[in-house]
Amino acid sequence: MQNQIPADEKYLYRLLQYYEEEIMGEAYFLALADCLESGRCREKLKLLAEVEHEAARSIAGLLDKYALTPRPPAVLADLGAEQAKAHADMRWRDYLRFMIDTFPRFIDQFKALEAIAPTADKPALERLTEHEILTIEYARRALRDDRDSAAILHDYLHDTERARDALKISNPMGECTGNPINHNH
Repeated sequence: MQNQIPADEKYLYRLLQYYEEEIMGEAYFLALADCLESGRCREKLKLLAEVEHEAARSIAGLLDKYALTPRPPAVLADLGAEQAKAHADMRWRDYLRFMIDTFPRFIDQFKALEAIAPTADKPALERLTEHEILTIEYARRALRDDRDSAAILHDYLHDTERARDALKISNPMGECTGNPINHNH
């Protein structure tokens, strides 16, 4: 007989897990940024860290609501920084492709969480999902050398209509058609 977690416990477990992963994600992007001496790529990684922070903030109230206690921020930051080591030597364009190829699985996970969530929790969880969709869309645009690629991330941080419009046209599972020219950072 398989050990199954009741739906509400599964929801709470995943909610806490995804919150912690966003905190780790912030540290991950900051650690990647620290690998670069300067430049636009470093600033973009810091912006991605801000987006991760906002995504965590968007569901933090749900942790309070259910009296869930995440691991200490320093522990999560260390875990995120450790994960960044695996990607620290990637070229920028290769990293953008990595994001496009691997981040859609997070959308699937977030949508699965939304599906089992109480109705009252869904707006916060939708905001969590939005950040991942927009992060992938940012990577697509950056890979196409769109000078305004980061605008949707800024819009997310400021919760603007333009970010919501980008969500309507984004296809997070689609193919990237960006220019394959490699640049160092």
